[in-house]
Amino acid sequence: PAVVIEAMETIQSQMTSNPASISQKAALAALLGPDDATAAMREEFDRLIGDTEVIFGLFLPPDVADRAPALKWVHCFGAGINYLPGPSLLARGVTITNSSGVNSTPIAEFCIGYMLMHSKKMAARLAFHREHRWQRVDNVEMAGQTLGIVGPGRIGSGVAKRAAAFDMRLLAVRRRFTPGDTLPPFERVYPRSALREMLSQCDYVLVAVGLTDETHHMFGD
Repeated sequence: PAVVIEAMETIQSQMTSNPASISQKAALAALLGPDDATAAMREEFDRLIGDTEVIFGLFLPPDVADRAPALKWVHCFGAGINYLPGPSLLARGVTITNSSGVNSTPIAEFCIGYMLMHSKKMAARLAFHREHRWQRVDNVEMAGQTLGIVGPGRIGSGVAKRAAAFDMRLLAVRRRFTPGDTLPPFERVYPRSALREMLSQCDYVLVAVGLTDETHHMFGD
């Protein structure tokens, strides 16, 4: 959104034009999850957080808004910001931004790779290979199979682009929907209310929506 971009530009401008106003402690990277952080990392985080104005990271303590009174901006390295204590940060006037689209290519390739592994029964083939045994394994072609994508955003569209190269049939469920919508390379776009209708046609389903109250438990528990 424009307001987020404007806020980022303002903070970046302040940091560039008057670097002395932001101490060496001002920019703090919190890259590791709670299970990965060592005691030394936690101590360093605790030592720096009080004067920090900008944080780049994924996992933050739930009380970070109270512990960082000077905090102005939190940037999440991923697209999802559900790792962050958003309400408390926003209540303090902290700007929150994300890196939407930054992982679209690697995730799209990852998804196509898993579909190929499934269609070609690679787990069984690799098991026979490790046993030094020749065993015929039947498989199916991806061409002509139907892939349904829930959330044709940057990741979903990236997967669709690659799936189209395999001649797959592509369907999508989209939150913002107007009757008659078209979205190449998808054969058809459905509203969220028609999710089950789309699913009934699919051989593969990709869920690429952000985690919100609206999408939580969209597929069971």
